[in-house]
Amino acid sequence: MGKQTIYNVLWPIIHRKQWKEIVEVGVNKGTTAKLICAHCNLNNYWLVDPWKEYKGEGAGSLAEVKQWDWDNRYHDVKKLEIAYDFVEVIREKSLEASLQFDDNSVDLVFIDGNHTYAHTYSDILFWLPKIRNGGALMGHDYSHHFPGVQKAVDELLPGMEIVHSSIWKFDVIKGEL
Repeated sequence: MGKQTIYNVLWPIIHRKQWKEIVEVGVNKGTTAKLICAHCNLNNYWLVDPWKEYKGEGAGSLAEVKQWDWDNRYHDVKKLEIAYDFVEVIREKSLEASLQFDDNSVDLVFIDGNHTYAHTYSDILFWLPKIRNGGALMGHDYSHHFPGVQKAVDELLPGMEIVHSSIWKFDVIKGEL
């Protein structure tokens, strides 16, 4: 599933809910971010990614990406800050970035970072408290190709729904978690 498809799923939800404060965790080349910026009316859009070379479980095809290429990807995404005054690029790991946000301060967090069980589990725990009542935690790659993502989402988010193919969504209703 391409990034255009992710955008085609996110845009109607963002628009219908009138969400204005969004975090994307796992930005890579910024393909989804560029589409969101061009078509969504946001107050703040934070793009979180370490843009750092990594190996091991969950790296998949990204294990082949060298640090110089990660740096180029980061600098390309960084241009969105110039083009859109509501964009902030945060070059940090998910935990460090999540500490910069108050609880109940964002409408949507979209997780598409490291696809291991441990990372997905941690991302959910780090970011779920940051979402205000009526917002959502969403993510990508809920499929048998990424069993770690499936396991973490299933364990931590009972009642989540698959909104399209491998994109999952968990509505945040405070007091009912």
